[in-house]
Amino acid sequence: MSANARQVGGGHYKTEGVQHWDVMEFFDVPYLEGNATKYLCRWHKKNGRQDLEKAQHYVQKLIESAQRAPGRRAPSVQYDAVAQLVRSCGCNDLTSQVIHLLLNWKSVSCLLSADMLLLAVQHEHEVAQRARIPAGRDGEPYPRGFDPAQDVQS
Repeated sequence: MSANARQVGGGHYKTEGVQHWDVMEFFDVPYLEGNATKYLCRWHKKNGRQDLEKAQHYVQKLIESAQRAPGRRAPSVQYDAVAQLVRSCGCNDLTSQVIHLLLNWKSVSCLLSADMLLLAVQHEHEVAQRARIPAGRDGEPYPRGFDPAQDVQS
């Protein structure tokens, strides 16, 4: 059985298209960019906010690294390959933009843009989490307009 055919600890990397590690390996993507994009590809399927925070941590380390070594550059990952990756991962538009920036950055300002967009992804996620309708005793969402405080056990 190939490594791509199995997954340890869940199904968050199982995709119809390409797998993240295959793209990273093919384009020889450096460690920091690879890990940041790994968390961005899986955050909505696995650990939510925690994965977004991990991605941001890697981006911030990458910014520091790029500032210390001005000649450091990301590999230029072909647009089509990145597009196929984000489709396979099921990324939303904002997350896709961050991944594109991280895999094709040319300057620290590109990385700072990725960092800012990542804050927007986190904000979107928090807003979506707050907007969720709380569940009743049976696990089903309360009907719109229902006051959970008035939910009396029968």
